[in-house]
Amino acid sequence: MKQITPFTNLVQTLLTEQEVKEVVKAIGYEDKGRTFTVFTLLQYLTNAAAGEWESYRSGADRAADCGLPSVNYSTFSKKAADVPYEVFKRLFEIMVSKCNRSTRRKLRIPSSLLIVDSTTITVGQTRLPWAVFHGKRAGVKLHVAYDAAMNMPMKVIETVATKHDGPISTGQLLSSIHGWYYFNRRRS
Repeated sequence: MKQITPFTNLVQTLLTEQEVKEVVKAIGYEDKGRTFTVFTLLQYLTNAAAGEWESYRSGADRAADCGLPSVNYSTFSKKAADVPYEVFKRLFEIMVSKCNRSTRRKLRIPSSLLIVDSTTITVGQTRLPWAVFHGKRAGVKLHVAYDAAMNMPMKVIETVATKHDGPISTGQLLSSIHGWYYFNRRRS
């Protein structure tokens, strides 16, 4: 039982530090941190998602248990707010493409069933002033193509919450993915 692979090591096999640096450079973000880099932030965020951390403060306290360098919660919070969303979106796409390729080769599946759905996430208007939704609320909508066989999302597109699902689902979301499509439509 001593041969345990920490979650951080699994993430490093999917995304290396060099790949993260290349994405950061391609986006045009200048990583000024010496000890708490974008790669370290990615490790913190993936461990936070896996361990269901409650806040930045609790994450800073649990970092040592996960094999991460200990930092103050304010450093964690500031770095998370400073790094552009586009960096993590591209890193997610790279991870999905790596998982997708290996899984398809192992199972020899030419096409698969895709479930297409969307969800709206709302926050206060001051958090996302560019995405006004209702009154003093702002929101974004995540359109997801989910592969039922592999049990993982294949592609995610984010829009403002008021954007209709139709053009996104049939156009941008499915144009680069081949397979059988299932649309979740509720009729009353």
